[in-house]
Amino acid sequence: MSSQDNNSENKSLMIVIIVGLIILLLLYHYWKNCHTNKNEPMANVNSKKVEVEIYHMVGCPHCEDIVKNKQSNGKTKLDELKDIFKSNKNVKISTFEYGKDKKADKFNAFPVILINGDSYDGARDVQTIVKSIKSKF
Repeated sequence: MSSQDNNSENKSLMIVIIVGLIILLLLYHYWKNCHTNKNEPMANVNSKKVEVEIYHMVGCPHCEDIVKNKQSNGKTKLDELKDIFKSNKNVKISTFEYGKDKKADKFNAFPVILINGDSYDGARDVQTIVKSIKSKF
């Protein structure tokens, strides 16, 4: 057996090993994506804490749309947010009511949503708020 034949066999073996590794990586990626619960965004994937604070006032229609009024699914937007992140120990959602919680008394316009202390000024639908929370991870 010549050294040229031996080199050719080694190259073929390396190609087979590399292709096999690529296939294994693709299968792992596919399996990982198929076994992720899409209803629990980023559940405990990251250790970074996200604190969501919702400041509201009784009688404010915009506030009641978030914390009081039930949607077509029978839940308030606040309840739906809490349900989405209930298994994620890194997300804390708190509410503060004007006139009841001193922390809310410092605001004069409502509702106020803070995510990690930053003012959230986006749309007030659940999906958009969830995207904003997820972006903090």
